[in-house]
Amino acid sequence: MAWLPVLSLPLALGLSAREALADCAAPEPAIVWSYPAQGDTGVPTNVDLWVLPAGWNGPAIVSRNGVVLEPLRMGYGYDAGELEPNTPYTFQVELETYGELAPTFELTFTTGAGPAAADAAAAPGDIVPSSSAERALSERCAAALWTQDCFDQGQDTYYQFAPSGNAKGWVLMTDSSYRPLNVWPGECGAPTLFGDAFDGPCATLYGIDAAGQLHTGQHVCAEAATPLRDRGTPNTADSPSAGPVNPPEGEATAAATDTPDRETSRGSATNPVQSSRSGGCSLPRASSEPALAGALALGLSLVALARRRRSAPAAR
Repeated sequence: MAWLPVLSLPLALGLSAREALADCAAPEPAIVWSYPAQGDTGVPTNVDLWVLPAGWNGPAIVSRNGVVLEPLRMGYGYDAGELEPNTPYTFQVELETYGELAPTFELTFTTGAGPAAADAAAAPGDIVPSSSAERALSERCAAALWTQDCFDQGQDTYYQFAPSGNAKGWVLMTDSSYRPLNVWPGECGAPTLFGDAFDGPCATLYGIDAAGQLHTGQHVCAEAATPLRDRGTPNTADSPSAGPVNPPEGEATAAATDTPDRETSRGSATNPVQSSRSGGCSLPRASSEPALAGALALGLSLVALARRRRSAPAAR
């Protein structure tokens, strides 16, 4: 045990001196995206309502005239019931943040002449998965991505699932047991997941048509951006803590053509290290192990030192 004080004390100091990582800040309460959107007109009278709230607790509580709407089988979707034609409707959306109800928001739209039939064109069709270290997104589209998790485990890769259909919105049901459901606005281009370069996600894609109905697509898997054989090779093109580098001018994806937010499609809106204002982040892998290991090593040092003192011959 005599070697422990020599070895474990530097080990304790080295491990405990590693940089402490910040926690993700919760997003500000908001309705990030909905279908129908605020102020829409000509909405089918048989529409199902879709609401993506800011926050990490999942779907909101949606009601009309004090009556809570029945959730659909897929989260974030709600049965609005049969609505009257050419009539304005207002829904109340209660957001939940860490077990506490946040302010209630209102969502208003006006119906059209009648119901709409299911639209097969909203089905995803053929899906082409891909991955990249960069993705230009408008402020709204970036918010739709970052509000669905706190990306604090070193995620550094955008996985895109490009459909051939054209839908009002998309639902991604992933194979992950952690937060498997993801919602993506139709105007934001290819539905996107943000993950680890070494672990390509698998998902089933659903399209939302004008009546809010879902159309099931293929189950596809994206290849890992960095093959397993290259796991030890550092990615010099992108630092997880700094966020992706913006693409050169003229190479923005279709998601950046969201005209109202075009001027915000660069800068912090495309950077996974988000401020507390927008919530979400992407940080190097955080763990309590360094501090724990440091404390353990220091404790072993003290124990070994005490034993040496007890076993030393008494002075004569």
